[in-house]
Amino acid sequence: MSCSLCRLPYTPSTISVAPRWPPPGVLSEKQILYLKHAFGAGQYVVGLALEMVNMGLSSTQCSLQPRPDQPSDNNNFAVNNAAIVVNIVWETNSKTLLTFHLHCATILRHQLGLPDDSPVNLIELSLLEQIVGPTMDRLHAGRLPDFNYEGVLGAADQSRIDIESLWSKEGDSRPDFDWLEWQRRGLDWTAVRPDVFPRFRPQVAPTRISSLGALPESAEDIITIQPLDVLHVLLPYLDNRSFVNLLSTCRTLRHQALTIFQPHSRKRVLELGWAVPTDVEYAEFVKRNPPPPVATSPTTPTSPTEHKAGEAESGEESTSIQPWTDELDFSLVAMSHPKHSPFDADWFLYLSQVHRTQAMRCRRWVWALAKELTRIYHDKRAAGPYGDVLEGDGGRTKSPAWKRHAQTASQQLMIRGILLSTRKGEKNMSW
Repeated sequence: MSCSLCRLPYTPSTISVAPRWPPPGVLSEKQILYLKHAFGAGQYVVGLALEMVNMGLSSTQCSLQPRPDQPSDNNNFAVNNAAIVVNIVWETNSKTLLTFHLHCATILRHQLGLPDDSPVNLIELSLLEQIVGPTMDRLHAGRLPDFNYEGVLGAADQSRIDIESLWSKEGDSRPDFDWLEWQRRGLDWTAVRPDVFPRFRPQVAPTRISSLGALPESAEDIITIQPLDVLHVLLPYLDNRSFVNLLSTCRTLRHQALTIFQPHSRKRVLELGWAVPTDVEYAEFVKRNPPPPVATSPTTPTSPTEHKAGEAESGEESTSIQPWTDELDFSLVAMSHPKHSPFDADWFLYLSQVHRTQAMRCRRWVWALAKELTRIYHDKRAAGPYGDVLEGDGGRTKSPAWKRHAQTASQQLMIRGILLSTRKGEKNMSW
């Protein structure tokens, strides 16, 4: 079983009948656990769109029967933390469910504009399979048609990320993934979790500036002698690598990079898109790492207060400081955000780091995959029966086909509510 976005396999369950584990040492324990969880959406997913975990049970334990010629081991998911046990077969009738690794799904849903679990979003997600699918089968099981997976980062050979060629068939006709060849090609970064961001510093550390020492009083190079207005015009013409390299060449430019040119770095970070967390990822981080409340300004009490011993009596009312309010100070969150993060934060340091880590390399790739799939989705949706209908006044409304699907999906929404009725506060299963 494989993700329909990144095309990497799902790792098996510990209770699988015939598990196909990656060779020892290829993946860490955390990666093995992470890669067994999925997000599925579509007409064959109970509840329209749900998080699932790879179970790999035998066909006698499944609610649906697989193809007679398709071995049933490692071919089904269980709904994660459902109130009742529900198993869903991944491949039936020469097509597969549309499933994604959890963070592939988070990035894709952000690109699609369907980040939360509102009823309308869930209905739209359940149509994804019908709009961009169906998926392919057999050797390419799980792959979507009309999707140039390999070329999303560029047409040049060094930019191509070919995961598909690592799928092969053994004598029993089951697709198998060549983990050792994947590792030999240096593609192990594709399995790094794409939600591990470099630390964002809301303030430039004083030592970063003091370590530069005294700035030279005069210079003779062609760059630093230019008026700042000229540099402000010049910098946007540089690519990110040239921008960072130029501002790292001397103490004067490094000082300016850490101070007056931080807005330039901020603009570049935000334009990358993939370098900042989605709203869902940001909210989860803040929930785990809440910032302190906002400090308020001193206020004058409405009633006289006693002076403490040793305080001078000036005849004026003393002031008491109310240090905190219930509002959180999001400007102190150690994760970048286009609205909450300060303009003068250390965006330059962050920009120089997002191109260095394996996690961000993986995120850039998954982001490009999600962006391409979103383009295909919008094109096919607009041209198909589920596209919005243009009204006479210029407004848009849902098509008759979409409304019929929504009526059918209403029952699935009720089932989804029942399945997840006890999920709140539960952790993901870790079989």
